[in-house]
Amino acid sequence: MPGDQFAVLPPTQVRGTAPPVPARTPQTGRSSGRALGNAFLAKADKPRATDFTTVTMEFDGEDLIVRGDDAELFRFSAQSGRPVRLRTEDAETTGADPRTATYMNDKRFVGVKDFGPIPEGTYTFRAPAIERFDFGERLKMEVAGVVGVTSVTVHGRPIHSGDWGTGRVALIPRGQLRQGPIGDVTKRSGFFLHGGILTGSSGCIDIGGSFDTVADFLQGYTKPVTVTVQYRNPPPVVTFFQGTSGALAYGRLQPTHGPTLTLGAEFGPTGGRGLTSVGYDLVLQWAGGALSAGARLDVPFTDKEAFVRAGLSGGLDFRIFGPLYGRVFGGYNWDLSGTDPQRGPEAGGGLRLDVDRVQLEALYNVLRPAAEDNQQVHQTLVRLGFRF
Repeated sequence: MPGDQFAVLPPTQVRGTAPPVPARTPQTGRSSGRALGNAFLAKADKPRATDFTTVTMEFDGEDLIVRGDDAELFRFSAQSGRPVRLRTEDAETTGADPRTATYMNDKRFVGVKDFGPIPEGTYTFRAPAIERFDFGERLKMEVAGVVGVTSVTVHGRPIHSGDWGTGRVALIPRGQLRQGPIGDVTKRSGFFLHGGILTGSSGCIDIGGSFDTVADFLQGYTKPVTVTVQYRNPPPVVTFFQGTSGALAYGRLQPTHGPTLTLGAEFGPTGGRGLTSVGYDLVLQWAGGALSAGARLDVPFTDKEAFVRAGLSGGLDFRIFGPLYGRVFGGYNWDLSGTDPQRGPEAGGGLRLDVDRVQLEALYNVLRPAAEDNQQVHQTLVRLGFRF
């Protein structure tokens, strides 16, 4: 849709065909390409839309379900809306948790232009209107989107640049669309069903690498296809990879910064000791992940003549579950004082709990990890951070 510069789910494979079952056997799990009964399977290896009187689709906020004469034929993972961090005003108006919520597949944001998912309601399209894109055309549109060109010429006419995948078809609203708690669905337009690579969309239904399967299935079918949108599933908490995809597609990276206070213990060639650290971090965060760079100063609780140590480090955070993140980091440190000053690289990892403005971390760090065992220093740390 317009503004949908990158709007796509990572390619999704159609699940294999199951053994023959009655056509109306209740479906379990999320398989697609389900068998349609012995008689039908004897007729063809793959279902074709022309074998059915009516073809309908439903987007339930998690999958696009394709039915022929009310029997489920395919079920594809599908996304709508951007997998990016919420704008402050949108989070405050809806009461959404800004730590974990995004616009993707969340019906609270259907009225938010360019960010929210497709509104609930009924849409139609006709198979002859499907546009298919070859590799060169896809590359042309994707590169244009990356460099900021909003429109390119494809098939002899202008088309909005971006990651449309192998094809698209416009979805025409029929009747009134349901409003959400914020925004206005009547000011939204340009809805499509399409494919692609990157996660999410600016309001289209994105089925990633499954678009060709749908387009091939509909070949020769001339009746209108009705698409019903009704969010039956809770919105997802996006993964690190989905959020990174959204950050690359839409450039919604949120810079933040703040001080840190660390307490812990370290064990090295001269024994163990407690220490405290003060530091400051610069952070670039997105839904599901973050990059950080910071500086710190380490001071032992006792024997302050042993060392005063400075360090620089950078890290990558990735969502494990909800507000809990894994963290890997590395850097360089050097002693500013002491009888035998040391310097060298460091590497470590740990966990971070996002409590909005407050960050709680449990870390394990190794100073000079490539040195001999008797030259390494191991640290176990608890860190309190603040973000502004």
